[in-house]
Amino acid sequence: MPRDRTGDNPRWNSGQPHIDDHFCVWDTWRTKYPLMTLLEQSFVSKTIN
Repeated sequence: MPRDRTGDNPRWNSGQPHIDDHFCVWDTWRTKYPLMTLLEQSFVSKTIN
């Protein structure tokens, strides 16, 4: 669900659009990281640090 936030920040001084999606980050934490905690503990540790 990418969102075009161009124009939301009046200080955004670029010809490029500002597109973000904070919901993807939440979905990653809910799905990927619990699995990675079991499979790759060092990866999760690096991410948290």
